[in-house]
Amino acid sequence: MIRRFAQRRGEMIAQAAKQRIALAQQLQEWQRPVAWVERAWTVVRYLKSRPLLVALPVSLFALRRPRQLLRWFNRGWLIKAILRKLFVH
Repeated sequence: MIRRFAQRRGEMIAQAAKQRIALAQQLQEWQRPVAWVERAWTVVRYLKSRPLLVALPVSLFALRRPRQLLRWFNRGWLIKAILRKLFVH
């Protein structure tokens, strides 16, 4: 009986090692996309903490091309509404 437990334990350890290798390979595939998302999120946080960096170029753009800015604003508002409906429960 003890041999059976020892054998089963060895099988389970081997299976866990195979699963760890498979998981590491799967995670490696996600490494680049996740890094891109992390970089994008870092930029968003940076811009949120410095609103003048966003407001100044937008205001200059608004002075030069108000109609185009209005178009972009409407698109952004639509995207925001869609994302809110998708991700807010």
